[in-house]
Amino acid sequence: MQLYAIRHLPTAWNQAGKLQGSNDIDILPISEIDQIDIDQNKNALKNIDFDVVLVSSLKRTHQTAKAYGFKVFQFEPLIDELNFGKYEGVQKAEMLLDLGSSWYDNAKSITLGESLVDFENRLISFKEKYQDKSVLLFAHGAVLRGLKAISNCGNINEMNTEDVKNNSLVQIS
Repeated sequence: MQLYAIRHLPTAWNQAGKLQGSNDIDILPISEIDQIDIDQNKNALKNIDFDVVLVSSLKRTHQTAKAYGFKVFQFEPLIDELNFGKYEGVQKAEMLLDLGSSWYDNAKSITLGESLVDFENRLISFKEKYQDKSVLLFAHGAVLRGLKAISNCGNINEMNTEDVKNNSLVQIS
């Protein structure tokens, strides 16, 4: 699998530090800085021939793909954002206070709106489904961190030790 992924453009909830999860929230108007990043990312991808361009079922990923000039893409629910349950719409800092170090070093032990074991299995299913493809993915922070952790460590336990900023381009082996 050749996988390139872009985290969706910022939303108002991103700017406010709130967890979005399964909430279907629009992106903000594209700023000059966002446009510069879009142009740089497009330049980095210009010589890659993708078999498929994928978005989650949440509109912030569709809107981001369109901002990148993609009119044709496929919906893939396996890459929907982690469901944060009672923490959706809440400041991330509040969730971190409740979960403590487990968020950073033992993610698989956590159950939010879905268990992180189920989330990991979803991401593994995604990788297996597209293993022979060259994929451009427009997705979410937890999804990209989870895919990176699975590729680097074989599981998601330490997926939260690094951040993936909105509108970032990530290559996942």
